[in-house]
Amino acid sequence: QDTRIALIQGPPGTGKTSTVLGMVAALLHRYPVCSPKEEVVSSSSSAEETGKKLQKLLLCAPSNAAVDELLLRLSKGVTDSNGNIRQLKIVRLGEPSEGFASNINTIHALTLDAQVEAIIRTDPMWGKLQEIQPLIDSLDSQIHDKHTLLGQENRLNGVNPNANSEIQPSKEKSNNSLSLERGIKDLRTQFSAHRDMRFKLERALDKLRAVHKTNLLNDADIVAATLS
Repeated sequence: QDTRIALIQGPPGTGKTSTVLGMVAALLHRYPVCSPKEEVVSSSSSAEETGKKLQKLLLCAPSNAAVDELLLRLSKGVTDSNGNIRQLKIVRLGEPSEGFASNINTIHALTLDAQVEAIIRTDPMWGKLQEIQPLIDSLDSQIHDKHTLLGQENRLNGVNPNANSEIQPSKEKSNNSLSLERGIKDLRTQFSAHRDMRFKLERALDKLRAVHKTNLLNDADIVAATLS
């Protein structure tokens, strides 16, 4: 009988975790992961005839701590029939338990978001985004500084910066004020261009994140989540 759901329960210390680990190893050995192309070729035959099936396990437990305990052990791999250690592709949905402080980095690295971000940080667009933000901050600071200097210059020359240019001709402003205004205009142009580029990069990376999330879930041997 093809049983697709298995429920394991029992009091503490009865071997539930060891049983789950054994079942995972047995299931992944019986139905080794194959590529999508191999899956299409073997789709007309039974698993017993081909010995292969695109296998994915959904592993759940009633608490974060229980899920993380299982994943901590599975992250070391499972033993196949030849006694070799097989490393698994694991995706954890949600955040790890705070009770796993000593192993928090190991568990966190298995979460979907952490794996996606690890991939994103290897993309050239992410590098460009990191370079652009300091430039935007610098331009914003320069604009602020020039506005401060312009205000001081205008006050020294008795110029009202909010006055209508038709009523108050620009020639009444000092050359230094005019130079500062041109500088501010140029900096604002640069600021807008860099800000638009940042927005485009963020949008592109968000789309890329969605693609990587789908790929990670599709490629995973085990997807783990907390029932509650």
